[in-house]
Amino acid sequence: MLKLFAKIYFGILIIFSIYSCIFVFIYKYKRSSLKEIADYEWCPFWKEIQYDMGLITEYNLYFNGKPNVMFNKHPKNILDIGSGSGVTSALILRKIFGDNVKITLSDINPNIESWKKIKNINYLDNPINIINDKLDGYSMISLINSLHHLDENVIEILFRKAKSAKSDLFIMDAKRLSPIHPLLIPNLYFIIYVILTIIGIIKIGEICELKSLIQIIIEPWIMSMDQMIGSMRRYHKNIIYKFAIKFSYKMYLREDNLMNYIILENL
Repeated sequence: MLKLFAKIYFGILIIFSIYSCIFVFIYKYKRSSLKEIADYEWCPFWKEIQYDMGLITEYNLYFNGKPNVMFNKHPKNILDIGSGSGVTSALILRKIFGDNVKITLSDINPNIESWKKIKNINYLDNPINIINDKLDGYSMISLINSLHHLDENVIEILFRKAKSAKSDLFIMDAKRLSPIHPLLIPNLYFIIYVILTIIGIIKIGEICELKSLIQIIIEPWIMSMDQMIGSMRRYHKNIIYKFAIKFSYKMYLREDNLMNYIILENL
C-alpha cells in the first residue's frame, strides 16, 4: 500500500513539474489570466491556508531581517487591500513602520474574529472595492502580496484614487516568473508547505482532528498550485514604475531573492 501511494505521489509530482515548465514557457513575458484560490470562496481550508501563507512571511522576515525601503516617513494609518488572513500584512507593516501604526485590513474573505482584540488593527466587515469605494482618510494604502490579483485597469484606478486622497502607496509582491520556478514549486516549496501546514495546525490547536489529517494531505498541493498560478500573474516592477511616473509618485525599491518592496511617495 505504501509503495502504491509513493508511486502515485511521485507520478503526480512529475506531472506537476512538467506542467510548471510548460506554463513558465508560455507566461514568461505575458501575465496569466488564471484565477487563484484567493479569488474564490469555495476552498474548505481557506482560512488555514491564509494562516500558513502568513507563516512563510514570518520565517522569511526572520532570515532576511527588516526590509530597508529607504523611506523616512512614518504613516499614521494604513489601509491594506487584499489582506487575506491579515497575518502577512500585520507582520510586514509593523516590521517596517512600527507597532504603533494603525492598520485597517480588507479582503473579500475577511478574517475578522482573529483581530478583534489586537491593538491598532481593525478588520473591515465589508471589503474595500477599489472601483466603487473612496479611499480617503489613510496616509498610506498597502497591497501585501495582492497587487497581482488586480488587472491593470483596476491598478490605474487605485493610483488615481490614492493620488486624489494624497496617500502614499506600499506594494510588496513576489517577483516575476523565473526558470527556477518549475523546480522550486513542485519540490522545495511543496516540502515547505507540508512543514508549514503541520506547524499551522499545531499553532491553531487542531492537531488531533480528522480535518487536520485531510488538511496535511490536500493543503500543500493546493498551496503549491496556487503559488504556481500566482507566479504567472505577478507584475514586473517596470509596470509599477509606469504608473508611478503617470501619477507623479516617487518610487523607492528594495529587492531580495523573492520579493519586491516598493514604496510610492505622493509628491
